[in-house]
Amino acid sequence: MAFTAEQLDHVEKRLPFSKYQYVTVVFPVANTDVVVGHTLAPRAPTDVKFIVTDQSVGGVVYRGGKAPLDTYTVLKATVAGTYRIFLFIEAWLK
Repeated sequence: MAFTAEQLDHVEKRLPFSKYQYVTVVFPVANTDVVVGHTLAPRAPTDVKFIVTDQSVGGVVYRGGKAPLDTYTVLKATVAGTYRIFLFIEAWLK
């Protein structure tokens, strides 16, 4: 069954995010910027939100310095290790 454009638009408006991507990020050193590439552009780096979904260590991931381009975001972690991160754009920023 095919959906009409109106039906798809109705469904999309109910989702909490409009675009998303999973990335695995290795933070080799604690509290140091790591540039993370993504396909959610064109977006201001602060429009890209993130949730850590899995990690090899007990650290906290937080926003780092300025991203070089709108296809990147910069993150830091309080503990060096590997983190699986869900990157997304909130639906209202569509």
